[in-house]
Amino acid sequence: MKNKTYFGLNNYIYSQLKKLGVKNLEKINKDTFEPKNNFFSARRSIHNKENDYGRNISVIMIN
Repeated sequence: MKNKTYFGLNNYIYSQLKKLGVKNLEKINKDTFEPKNNFFSARRSIHNKENDYGRNISVIMIN
């Protein structure tokens, strides 16, 4: 298996918001790759060589 380095966007954004003084943060640690989860995974689709990689959406809510 090849050694790969992955960028954790959720950890980066969390740390940046903390540095800015945002106090009420929640980081949801969900693995979207594993088939046992109920999430679409573009990484999983590519890994399984599936034809349709689907679509992704991200939501940030500030209230």
